[in-house]
Amino acid sequence: MIGTIRNPRAVSTVAESFGLAARRARERGNRSVERELRGERAFSEPGYTENLLEDLDLSIRTELDRIEIDGLRVVSTGFNFPVRDETEYGADIGVRVDIETPGYVVSKALLFQCKRRYADNGFPEIRGRGEDQAKNMLSVTPASFFLLFNSGTQRELAELAWGSLHRSAEWFWGRPWHEFEAGGSAFDLGIAVIPASRILGLSNGAGFLDQTRLPTDPSTILSGAVPFGIFMADMVCSCLVGDPRPMVVQLVTPPKDARAAADEVGASFFDFHIQRYMHIRLFGVARDTAF
Repeated sequence: MIGTIRNPRAVSTVAESFGLAARRARERGNRSVERELRGERAFSEPGYTENLLEDLDLSIRTELDRIEIDGLRVVSTGFNFPVRDETEYGADIGVRVDIETPGYVVSKALLFQCKRRYADNGFPEIRGRGEDQAKNMLSVTPASFFLLFNSGTQRELAELAWGSLHRSAEWFWGRPWHEFEAGGSAFDLGIAVIPASRILGLSNGAGFLDQTRLPTDPSTILSGAVPFGIFMADMVCSCLVGDPRPMVVQLVTPPKDARAAADEVGASFFDFHIQRYMHIRLFGVARDTAF
């Protein structure tokens, strides 16, 4: 359910649209792994993040514009600004979500930090800098998450994320297994989502787990992860996740242009510490046919 829109097709289409970005990320990750195995240079994490915003924008515009959903429209706009660094807030992407349906209006914010999986040693960039980024994001809002860019097959990633439960997919997600392995993109784990609080918990608990540093192997980091498409549709757009506090929403609200941004805060535009913004707006009319 999105606002007061109960059309299940609306939710599934939103999930598929965001899931397309995850599928493309996984395909890109597989190509990167092939390059690494040949001794060539892998794709960089910043490049992954840039392509993510482009894929999201393309997926939303092509998929949601092509499929007419009774009672719901979705508009997504991405912005990419020059900044000095991200250390103050620890986020790669600031997302603002506005939902406007009859009798229901909400604006909320989320912070995302992006990390990629390497062919040989999991997610090494989460240790150290990633731990600091988790702390910085959580100091701003509990609605802080890591987007994990993965390579591999959907079956392999499902085993890492859900263990033996991946074989009981009909119970775990209410969908048959073939939809995970070869079906729609909504469940694609090419981009997996975990809370920043999980990274902080692993960091704080590392000393109690007979190891001095946070583990970065895929089985640990991906445990319990949620597919990006499902996260955005079933948790963000269905209003289970997000920070509605005005000061946090304002933080992730992209300025209209560089001059307006500088005038608004009385500082150089290059003082902004979130480089990539995404504004997602869902609006529509509740109709009998949507039930």
